[in-house]
Amino acid sequence: MSTGGSEDKVTRRGPLPRPRELHEPLGVLAHPQCGDFYHWMIAGLPNLGLLEQAGLGASPLFAPTKHAFHRHSLEIMGVESSRVLPATRLGHVRSSRLFAPTNRGHFLTPGARDWLRGRFLPAALGGRRAQSGRRLYITRRRASIRRVLNESSLSPLLAERGFEVLELEGLALSEQVRAFAEASHIVAPHGAGLSHLVFCEPGTRVLELGTPLRQEPYFHAIAALCGLRYLQVIGSPAGRRIGSHDSDLDVRLESVEAGLDWLEVEASGEGPRASC
Repeated sequence: MSTGGSEDKVTRRGPLPRPRELHEPLGVLAHPQCGDFYHWMIAGLPNLGLLEQAGLGASPLFAPTKHAFHRHSLEIMGVESSRVLPATRLGHVRSSRLFAPTNRGHFLTPGARDWLRGRFLPAALGGRRAQSGRRLYITRRRASIRRVLNESSLSPLLAERGFEVLELEGLALSEQVRAFAEASHIVAPHGAGLSHLVFCEPGTRVLELGTPLRQEPYFHAIAALCGLRYLQVIGSPAGRRIGSHDSDLDVRLESVEAGLDWLEVEASGEGPRASC
């Protein structure tokens, strides 16, 4: 078992090292897209539940460990580090029995939703009920792309509506989960941190700030599956661009205010819970 993309990429780096031999079952949590937080949380980590159902609750795991979120999420799931064989580009393991769940793709499934909520929320809340009513603005000012460049004008507007600014980079993974579980309103630029929408309570209002250069339905889909009130406001490309498919953005404050007002009206009626 090895990972690292196409055969060409592997051969350019030289031959694979001698495999580590395992005479016991090996579960696989690695696939090429698990290097980013969204795909790890939505498509990679939930396969742990399938492996546990197959009787591999104590078996070794071939799993990514490059980023802190890989290691911390496995720790929260109760996976001891001694069980994990790091899935590096030239990681090479041969097992007597290999269990590799099918790649779940790009979208959250009902089964993955239920498994993530059932495993993360008790750990993050520590047996206590989540507080409710927090209004969160998730900033990306430390990110390399999709930063809201007029955030200095947006933040006071949101503060008047009771929003607090949250930098996910400064929080432990369990604290991030707790914050979303406690939120009644979330405003955020498009980014992997919105994967945490799976932990929101039904009816949570979500306003996603997007750039016309990158319009993807992933978080709209999570909102629909989890019963959230969702709207996307498209800003204008500004600042840094990556070709023609991504950019920083400016948002019209009037559009943000109108979006938040719409979500409040929508929440009081019987209309659809996810709109864009």
